[in-house]
Amino acid sequence: MGCSNDDGIKMLLQQIIESWDKSENRIKSAERIRREIVEASINELRYGGRKMVDVLKVYLHPDYSKDPNSFRTHLIEAKECAVKAEHDAIDAIIFYVDAHIAKIEDTFEASLIIELFPEYLDIKSKLLQISKLIASSREDRRNRHDIYDEIEKEHLKSVIDFYNKLTTSEKLLIAKAEKASKEKKRTKWKNRLALLFGLIG
Repeated sequence: MGCSNDDGIKMLLQQIIESWDKSENRIKSAERIRREIVEASINELRYGGRKMVDVLKVYLHPDYSKDPNSFRTHLIEAKECAVKAEHDAIDAIIFYVDAHIAKIEDTFEASLIIELFPEYLDIKSKLLQISKLIASSREDRRNRHDIYDEIEKEHLKSVIDFYNKLTTSEKLLIAKAEKASKEKKRTKWKNRLALLFGLIG
């Protein structure tokens, strides 16, 4: 038996290639946000690479034809590692962006954020929806791949685009916040002076 004549093996190999390519692309997206957040994904690809080495070891072994199931098992495990790597990269992007937005919220008033980023509330709603989808994927393992496909196709790009817009506009956000703070102080002193003069008069 040779793997090149086995349609099931061919299909598995093609799935591994597709999953690996998707994982690498998603890892690159995560790295552009922050390099440190992709460790789990890279580890999964490393485990997948190890499984592919196991595949080669089985195939090159003189008794390969006596143990075809071992060959297929290693391929399935390699595919699962590639898929997990993609899911981990998506998780990393979502969790990091969500945490970054939380820091922005702790630093600046919501009205100022909405003024500069009108899509802010929509993104917050989207992140909540994504979090629910990720949570449901933990409980519904059979549909996990479909759930992550939905996250990637329907939500991920807008979250990444918002993060990029947010980070490139943070200086403007700081400047606006400082201006608002100064205006608030001026208004406060004007009110105090008006009260004082009112008492004197």
